[in-house]
Amino acid sequence: MENLKQILSKDEDALSPVILPFRDIQINFQNKIIAAFWMNQIVDQNSYKQDFDQRYGAGNEDAFTLTHLWLSNPENIVVIGEKADISSQIFFQANDFQLGSIVRSSYKELPKVCQQFNLPLFNIDGHNSYSNLAYEKEMQSFINNKENLKKISSYSAPYILHNLEEQYLGPFPIIIKECNQESFGDGVHKADNKTEYNEIIKQVKNKAETYQLKQYIILQPLLKGKECGLNFIQTPSSGPIVTAVTFNIADQEGRYIRSINLPNSHPIYQETLPVIQDMSDKIRSINPNTFGYMMNDFFITNHGPQTIDPGMRTTGNTATAMARIWAEEQTSKELYSTINFVISKQGACNFASIFNSSKDLFSLESIQKNGFMLAPWGWNNIQGNGNLIILSEENLPELDINQITGRI
Repeated sequence: MENLKQILSKDEDALSPVILPFRDIQINFQNKIIAAFWMNQIVDQNSYKQDFDQRYGAGNEDAFTLTHLWLSNPENIVVIGEKADISSQIFFQANDFQLGSIVRSSYKELPKVCQQFNLPLFNIDGHNSYSNLAYEKEMQSFINNKENLKKISSYSAPYILHNLEEQYLGPFPIIIKECNQESFGDGVHKADNKTEYNEIIKQVKNKAETYQLKQYIILQPLLKGKECGLNFIQTPSSGPIVTAVTFNIADQEGRYIRSINLPNSHPIYQETLPVIQDMSDKIRSINPNTFGYMMNDFFITNHGPQTIDPGMRTTGNTATAMARIWAEEQTSKELYSTINFVISKQGACNFASIFNSSKDLFSLESIQKNGFMLAPWGWNNIQGNGNLIILSEENLPELDINQITGRI
């Protein structure tokens, strides 16, 4: 992408951000067991994390594991849930996307799969009883911990650590974060006044006592600006490999809903690349051998970018980001990508059913013909619903997205 200006670090030995072809990105996931299982109440009833089945109904936990098929290649193995709808393979086969081996399993059985194939584990949430990981567990914990944000980003938004037993008198509104105790946005709260704050803190205290969690929170002023996100792969030998710069869509409480992945020529890349460079440099200074998939949400404000939510993990946006890079390479077009929740008109059905009923929309040719195409994210065959990826030449408004997926 020649039009991207390389943003150099003040450190002459630092490695600048790079944008690579899809195949070159895939190489970073070779010779690994790839999985998207969370450490939650399915695994441990005493966990504070609710699972997707509890939240959204039967079949959703396994459906999420399908998102990491977008990291599949002939040199790795992707593990999906025991009852996941594997019929989404039909999309990849029809579009000449080479999948590697796919194995059905569960979080508890992941160590056995790794031992069977003698490969390290690259799982979204690591593993509580298996040490042969493709990345360092201690480094993942450090980066995921929001209280360490200032240590890994010079662009950090202001925040303070606050003891749950201490009073807070203002100012308001204030964002309350449960200090790496949150799960799928549940641990992020907005309080507009002292009464709301006290009600939220009462709930947070109960949760902390029930699950023996940290007795402090992060307080962060409400930022004004455009909420965005970034993803990159950190490696010991190369500059940060940029996989996504996004506009984030959140609800009124500031909880994340979905991302819009932007083409590489979008002007926001010029503001974001220094943020990526900075985070990569700081991680490298802490541990030069770090490998992992990095994320950080941030706001574009009048004072410049301000980061708010770091992480070393793949996310729900990983599939959407990788689909965009793949489709751009296949079509030589710059594309946007996002997801939209779809309920099939067919009722309970597998992905193959909706694919076969709208096959033309799931093809790369649809981008040339219609300006967009659809792709699988994770499909729940028990309920006949799930998210679909929309790849488009334009940043489509919500109405158009709903009209497109409403054809299914």
